[in-house]
Amino acid sequence: MDSSPLAQGESHTSEKQNPTTYSQTYASPDSIKLEEHTDSNQVRTEDVRSIKWWTDEEETKVRRLLDWNILPLVAVIYGASFIDRSNVGNAETAGMGADLGLTADQYRIVTTIFYVGYIVFQPLLLFYLVVPAHQWVAAMVFIWGLSSALQATATNLAGLLVARFCTGVAEAGFGTGIALYLGFFFPRREVGLRFAFFVTSSAIASAIAGALAYALVQANSAIAGWRLLFVVEGAPSMILSIFVYLFLPDNPKHCRFLNERQKRIADERLFKPVDTHQGAVGEQSKGATILHGIKSKFDKKSTIAGLTHPVGWLTALLLFCCNVGYASVPIYLPKILNQSGLTALKAQGYTCGPYLVAWASALTQVYLSDRFQHRATFLAVDFVIGIIGYLLLALKQDFATRYGAVFLVTFGLFSCVPLTYTWLISNVASPRARGMGLSILGVVSQCGPLLGTLGLFVEGAPYYKKGMWISLGILAAGLAITLVSAVFFVVNNHRRDRAAYRREAEHLGDATAPATGSVGDRETTTELRQTGTSRSSELQDKVVLDKNVEEERVEALRRTIEVGRQGEDSPFFRFVV
Repeated sequence: MDSSPLAQGESHTSEKQNPTTYSQTYASPDSIKLEEHTDSNQVRTEDVRSIKWWTDEEETKVRRLLDWNILPLVAVIYGASFIDRSNVGNAETAGMGADLGLTADQYRIVTTIFYVGYIVFQPLLLFYLVVPAHQWVAAMVFIWGLSSALQATATNLAGLLVARFCTGVAEAGFGTGIALYLGFFFPRREVGLRFAFFVTSSAIASAIAGALAYALVQANSAIAGWRLLFVVEGAPSMILSIFVYLFLPDNPKHCRFLNERQKRIADERLFKPVDTHQGAVGEQSKGATILHGIKSKFDKKSTIAGLTHPVGWLTALLLFCCNVGYASVPIYLPKILNQSGLTALKAQGYTCGPYLVAWASALTQVYLSDRFQHRATFLAVDFVIGIIGYLLLALKQDFATRYGAVFLVTFGLFSCVPLTYTWLISNVASPRARGMGLSILGVVSQCGPLLGTLGLFVEGAPYYKKGMWISLGILAAGLAITLVSAVFFVVNNHRRDRAAYRREAEHLGDATAPATGSVGDRETTTELRQTGTSRSSELQDKVVLDKNVEEERVEALRRTIEVGRQGEDSPFFRFVV
């Protein structure tokens, strides 16, 4: 994982001007004694080496340990959740509807009730901030595993609906909140690729689910194949919950795979706000109730700020458009495969191809978008590819073209999911505001699958021409929202540049003061504004921060620390476009 954008913000020091390297100037953690400041979240240049007292090599090792101990576990959990939410489709293919006497409308209600629970209970993700993660996630995993397995006992529509609804509620308390959870261990600039690794495990799970369903239904069993499917796919989640409780860390301080020094590095490299009134995220004070924890983490001001943050709403609408197109694929893909003359069960095996392509596409695109710290172009291209796919699905009727079009749809639209989440994570600095934004994103975006499954692809099988054209139009709207969002971020960054230039000019009393560039793992560059002096004119367009120079690297790090502590209030904060 370390070859990702994790380390791209690190630069090497030059020893030409100072024979003492940057790593040699670090203080030991025990010797740190910071002076009192009027604003504890402001950082002076002389304090930078005291705040970042560890070496780059130590940080790389800590990051690698976090990657190998956290990411595989959360990816397996999400894969299990995706299998448990989607197994009803495979069960229907295996004869569930016929055995329970379900009509087409009743089966549609069964698939819909999951999303009702999933949407309504999206705010459960905020419990990540107040309940230890190993307890909260373990409970959610056990509940959805039990609910999924209990579907095997259903003898009528009512029993099936209750089990599906409970599965949706439990998965709402887990899925979207992982974007918040990863922020307990990784800076915002490092979360993108890791969240993509988490989300894309669903594509692998889809491929596995199809193959597993085929094997289970073909097995000779004393019970119906669809009932066996629910048990075999639900029981592992209940077992998995035990491992989650034992091995999932709550925050860096609780990572048993780190020594004490590494725990301090993992925690302090996040450059969190200095706030003595708030406990660590994901922790409860002894004797405190969950209600008390919620009140301590969310005041009226922060709640309103999170709910009204424009980034949350823009990304929510963006993901809604994406989900309309992507979540409908499982509806029409089997119809397309049936055109080839394959049996219903064999057709399940052919669903693997598009999902594997989606997995590779998403990981590659998020890696590149993190590498260049840019999202809009990738999202725009993905929407265009999805539009082309739906155009072919609307116009063509032969199997080869339509099956190929599904690859275009999954290639483009599945990548939009992690890209949109990381766009929100990158551009909302406060964990509380980020939690609110993720709640909004979860509620709004998950209405997309409902529109696709209930409104667009109910009639017109096997070609669903009307649904294809409407989906194409919604994807075009998603493309427009992407461009509007990009313009919004660019305009706000220019406004921040101008404000930073004025502040710097006032502070230095120098008409040639530079505008403040973006921070993180991007190169910090800017232009010197022309102010009428010959020197300003000559130096225009030159780089003003060279990270190979010791003093300037310290300044870049100071800006990174202030952004971590102050978030969007920092003059150095810039939106990722």
